[in-house]
Amino acid sequence: MQIVENITSKYGSFDLLPTPGFVISHHFIDCESKLLIVAENTVEDSKKHNIPVPSYTRVFDPIIPKELSFEEYRHYFNYEKETIFSDDGKLKLVSQRTHHPEPLGDAYEEQLYNNETGELISKSSGVAFLKCKRNNLIDSHYFQNNLQQEQEERQKTQPKQFCPVCGAQVNYSLRYPKAICKSCKSKITDCNGRPVEFFNTEFLGYGCQGYYSGTNQKELYDSTACYIGTVELVANEHRFGGIVIQTIE
Repeated sequence: MQIVENITSKYGSFDLLPTPGFVISHHFIDCESKLLIVAENTVEDSKKHNIPVPSYTRVFDPIIPKELSFEEYRHYFNYEKETIFSDDGKLKLVSQRTHHPEPLGDAYEEQLYNNETGELISKSSGVAFLKCKRNNLIDSHYFQNNLQQEQEERQKTQPKQFCPVCGAQVNYSLRYPKAICKSCKSKITDCNGRPVEFFNTEFLGYGCQGYYSGTNQKELYDSTACYIGTVELVANEHRFGGIVIQTIE
C-alpha cells in the first residue's frame, strides 16, 4: 500500500493507494491506540457477496504518516495473558491479545470461568482492532443475566392469558383476549368439518382470506367464520400482520 503525502483525504493529510490487485475495503481509528487501521481485499474477493473473505490489515500512524510493522506498533498494546475478576468475585476472565501473520492480523481470545468452581462458562475470539470499545465476557454475562431477570419480573406481573378452546397458556394480549393458540389454529374447519386455513392478502400483513386446507390456496373459503367442534370462531388480520382467530362472544 502506498502513501501519497500532502493530499487531504478521508485518512488525514495524506491519501492511500491500495496494493496493485487490491481494493481498500474499510478503515477506522482503533479506539485503544488511535492508530489508523486499513483493510484491503483482492479485487476478485471484493466482488464476492454474503461469504467471508480474507482482509489484509494495515496499521498506520496517521500523524507521521507511516505504515507500521508489528514490531513498531506492538508497544501500543499488551500481548501478555491477563486475568481479571468480576466485582463480586464470582467470575474470572482470562484474555490475551495475539498477533498472526497476514491476512489475520491481531486477534483476541477470552475464556470466562466460574471463579468458585473453575467451570468454563463461555469463550470467544475475534479481531482485536476495534473502532469502539468491546464488551468483554464479564460485561456480556451480566448484561444477559440482567436482561433475563427483567423478563422474568415482567412475566410475574403480567396477566396470564389462556386459549379459550383448549386452555393452554398463550402470550398476553389486551387487544385479543379471546385468541386461540397455535395448536388450535391447525384444527379449524368450516361448519361441515372440512379443514380451512387463513392467510393475509397483502405482503405487509393486511387482509384475511380463507382457503380449504390442502388445496395450495386455490380453493377459496369465502367466510371468516370457522369452527373447532361446536365452538364458533372468527378470523381477522392481526394488527401487526398475520392472522388472529378468536372465539365469538
